[in-house]
Amino acid sequence: MINSSKSLALTVLAASGIAVASASAQNPGFAFGDLVLGFQATGGTGSTSYLVARIGQSGLLRDEISNVSLLNLGSQLSAAFGTNWFDRTDLYMGVAAIGSNSEFNGFFLNGDPDVTPYIGIPRQSVGLDGSAGSFAPSLTAQQTQDAANGISAAHDLFETAGTSGVATIAKNFNLVDYDDQNPIAAGVQGTAYNGVFSGGVQAVFGAGLFGSMGGVNAEAALDLYRIQRFNNIPGQFGEGLPTDVGTFEGTIVIDNSGQVGLVVAPVPEPTTFGLLSAGVALAGLCRRRRAAQA
Repeated sequence: MINSSKSLALTVLAASGIAVASASAQNPGFAFGDLVLGFQATGGTGSTSYLVARIGQSGLLRDEISNVSLLNLGSQLSAAFGTNWFDRTDLYMGVAAIGSNSEFNGFFLNGDPDVTPYIGIPRQSVGLDGSAGSFAPSLTAQQTQDAANGISAAHDLFETAGTSGVATIAKNFNLVDYDDQNPIAAGVQGTAYNGVFSGGVQAVFGAGLFGSMGGVNAEAALDLYRIQRFNNIPGQFGEGLPTDVGTFEGTIVIDNSGQVGLVVAPVPEPTTFGLLSAGVALAGLCRRRRAAQA
């Protein structure tokens, strides 16, 4: 199941921007390094705008070892795309993050140095919780930089045009919209974020569930990958590990109520819970008996 106490901590952080928000940020609901969910429809209700939402800091979620409930977007999704948004075949969802796209800033956020993009790749099958259900991106150094530039450009608009952690922004607000970086034509996704990710990086909704993951009846799922451009900075996360290759960090899921979560581990079966409880009770009984005999 999703860890609600961790959800509260992340929600407070997301709402306040404490320790991560830029002092010059125009939108107090946005901070550099945020994982931003983007939704766009290619026709019908909501097709003239897109919805973006901050769901948490990428570097903090990177370190998660248990499933996390992040944010509920049900009311915003219904308002933007209709009450049956989760059954639409023309509605797409993507996720990405970047702290800094300049290798010369000396930017260091939650263990991630400059040019460390995070990207969601549509999960191909339900598979196993805590394991990837998609292929990890494998880029060149220039592609990693291009991806960071594209994500930064799309998120700049969220910072300048949004006023909170969730924003509905008119398409073609300027030439670097979320949908410009994630083009779709006739239901086919084009290369995303400056032409780096062929086939697109958005999951499409549709009739029926995608599947059950982490105890969530998921309508859509995106595998989250971290891509590091550098690996030789003392103290960085991933120091010495390969560059320009995606490492799986968990799966972003959303249910038909609009609840968004991060799945990083399997949910124990009820029988497993029973065995665990029995084991704890037996251990306690043994300790009491030893104490009585002492």
